[in-house]
Amino acid sequence: MKKTLTISIVLLVLANSIFSQNCKTTLPNFEFQKLKSQITLQKPENNMLNYAKQTIGNYCFTCAQVKEVLALFSSDYYRLDYAMSVYANVSDKENFYDVYDSFAYFSNVFRLHDYVNQSKGVHPNNNTKKDPHVVEEIVFPKYEYPSIDTYNGKTNCSLPLPDTDFMSRIQIIAREKKDQTKSALLSQFVKDNCVTTAQVMKLASMLSLETSRMTFAKEALTYVYDMGNYKQIGQVFSTMPYKKEIWNFIDNKQNNQQDNSQNDVIENNTKPCEVAAQDFELIKSYIVNTSFESAKVNAAKQQLKSRNCFSVAQISDILAIFTFDDSKLEVAKFGYDYCNQQNEYLKISDTFSFSTSKDAFINFLKGKK
Repeated sequence: MKKTLTISIVLLVLANSIFSQNCKTTLPNFEFQKLKSQITLQKPENNMLNYAKQTIGNYCFTCAQVKEVLALFSSDYYRLDYAMSVYANVSDKENFYDVYDSFAYFSNVFRLHDYVNQSKGVHPNNNTKKDPHVVEEIVFPKYEYPSIDTYNGKTNCSLPLPDTDFMSRIQIIAREKKDQTKSALLSQFVKDNCVTTAQVMKLASMLSLETSRMTFAKEALTYVYDMGNYKQIGQVFSTMPYKKEIWNFIDNKQNNQQDNSQNDVIENNTKPCEVAAQDFELIKSYIVNTSFESAKVNAAKQQLKSRNCFSVAQISDILAIFTFDDSKLEVAKFGYDYCNQQNEYLKISDTFSFSTSKDAFINFLKGKK
C-alpha cells in the first residue's frame, strides 16, 4: 500500500511539473471569475494567498488573469508571493512584464524580475560569487554629458538622484536584454526618481532601437531636473531627423509651459482661484494612469503644486485614487497648502479607512492653526 501511494505521489508531482512547463490552454474567463470569487471569500489576505497558491497547479493563467488576482491583495508582500508562485503556470510569459504594473513599490518589481530571470535559467555571476554591495561597472557611450554643478535654470524636481545611487539602481535594468521590457523598466525608473539630463542620456543609450530611445526621451522630459540642458539628449540619436524631432519636441513643450504660465497670470487676475471641472478630470486621469502607488503619489503632488487652487471635494477625489492610507495621508498633508478651502479641510478625514490615519491627519491640521 505504501509503495503504491509513493508511486502515485511521484506521478502527480511529475504531472504537475510537465503541466506547468507546457502551459498553453488557459482557464476560460467564466471559470476564472468563479475562482477569483472563491479567493475573495477566503479573507483575511493570508488565507486568500494560501488558497490562491493551492489552486495554481490545476490551471493555466494569462498575464491579464494574474493581474486580476494580484488586484485582490492590498499588500505588495502577498502580490509578490503569488506572482512568483504562478509564473510557471502562465501561458503568455512573453507578456509577463505587464504584471509589473500591479506593484506599489519598484523594489518589488526588481525582486520579481530577478525571480523571472532565474526561472529562465539566467543566473548572473554563476562562476564567481561577488559582493552584492559592489556596483558593477556599466560602460556608457562617450557623449558630452552636461553637468549640474553650476546649473541654475528651470527644474522639474527638487533633488536629483546622486550618481552613486543611480549606478546601483540601474544594475538590474542593464542586465535585461529585450528592448520592450527594458523600456518599461526605464519608464518607471524616471517616474520614481528625480533624474539629470546626463542620467537620462545614459539610460536612453541602454536601448538598442532609436524608436525606443525617442519614446523614452520624450517621456523623461517631464521628470528631468536640469530642463535647460535637455537638448543634449540629441546626442543619443545617430541620424539628424531623430535629433530634430526631439529638439522640436523640447521647444514645443517649453513654449507651451510659457504660454500656460502667462495664461495663469491673466486668469488669476480676473477669476477666483479654482481648477475647472474639465481640467480636473484630466488631472485625475493622469494620476490614475501612472503606474505604481509611489509614482502616483509623486504625480498627485506635482499636479497639486502646479495648479494651487483645488477645492476640498477635488482633493478628496484625488485621495480616493489611492489604495493605501499612508499614500492618502501623504498627499492630504501636501495638498493643504494648495487648497482654496482650508477652513473646511477637516472634511478630508472622511477619506481615510483607519482611525490611526484620521488621528494623524487631525494632529497635522492642529499644527497648521
